[in-house]
Amino acid sequence: MNINLRLLFNALLALMAPGTWTSAVNAAEAASLQKPNILFVLADDLGIGNVSCYGADRYQTPNIDALAAGGIRYTHAYLTPLCGPSRALILTGRYAFRTGAVNQDRTGLMKPSEETFLANILKPAGYVTACIGKWGQLPFGPAEFGFDDYLTFRGSGVYWNTQANGQRYFVNGKEMKLRDKEYMPA
Repeated sequence: MNINLRLLFNALLALMAPGTWTSAVNAAEAASLQKPNILFVLADDLGIGNVSCYGADRYQTPNIDALAAGGIRYTHAYLTPLCGPSRALILTGRYAFRTGAVNQDRTGLMKPSEETFLANILKPAGYVTACIGKWGQLPFGPAEFGFDDYLTFRGSGVYWNTQANGQRYFVNGKEMKLRDKEYMPA
């Protein structure tokens, strides 16, 4: 594969470093590359002590380890210890004190008209974006934040329709009913 490594490195830095998305790679240059797939996994309440590729010896995580072996692993990061502000940080690339999303309630005040979001950075570079998982702390839906496709549900730990917030989920804005004995598709 013939990739301009400097350009790819700068693009990854621009996408991952909080506060630097405004220096994202030129869309025309990015389109000329063979782009890598980007899969970002955010798991609430999962730490490095729970994943074997980071040294955990109590848990075996072969699938996550395989993804880490074939991709880029980050070993130094800063985040907020709450799920809503963490999502805001990842979606904007900006620290919580800059977006105002410093707690669960304040994430609801973020506006797509006032922030630049990850999906909107990736689209000009030729990517199609999707968001799958819990969506409840942020105002509006994933489409307003720039995602092409999405599957969302409300609440943490929701897997069955017998649980609170487990009766329905949304696919690209369409409400879907979770059937009996059907596992939440996210």
